Amino acid sequence: MPKSPHWWMPIRNNVVTFAAGEDADSIVLKKKKRQEYPNLATTTSPVITYVTRQHWGKRMLRDADHTALVDKLHELKRENKDWEVNVVQLEELSREEQIRLAARTTVLLGVHGAGLTGLLWMQPTNQTTVVEFLAPGSFSEDFEVVARMVGIKHFTVWGDKPMTYPSLPDKSKLPARGRSLEFDSNEIPVDADAVVALIKRQLQPEEEA
Repeated sequence: MPKSPHWWMPIRNNVVTFAAGEDADSIVLKKKKRQEYPNLATTTSPVITYVTRQHWGKRMLRDADHTALVDKLHELKRENKDWEVNVVQLEELSREEQIRLAARTTVLLGVHGAGLTGLLWMQPTNQTTVVEFLAPGSFSEDFEVVARMVGIKHFTVWGDKPMTYPSLPDKSKLPARGRSLEFDSNEIPVDADAVVALIKRQLQPEEEA
């Protein structure tokens, strides 16, 4: 592991600035995408982005759990007027727009998959968090290791159970070392209330954390 997560920041800032066509901290979307995703506006308030895979046909949440999670996220937005909630399918955004969105995101949520690579462009703070959904009994350390390398908190969630380093599953004790048939399940359970509670804990003001 690098001695300091700041090793990545020059690369991150250059990529984000290139994608934005302006300073990394002054990110806006094209007019067309602002109309399609009206909540994607530049802000210094917490930004929660849920990357959904529900149409992929592989590695998806239970439909009912996905719906409950979206509902709870929007309820969270209603309770916290200055917070921003985005539910996106990344293929509907250009690569540049994906980078710009990730750069503004405080909490990134999603089932294990390429959509979580956006964590590379997030701004590391005490609140910045990646929440990765996996089928109970399965595990991958891919994004967990990368998140720690760039100074971002990462949680693996099994249903209603969030886990973070160093208290993570021992792959040697899991079926197929965490890559059993359940890994690619289309019925991955997630408890929306537990996820929202985790988000609230991570987004506490620094002095209250």
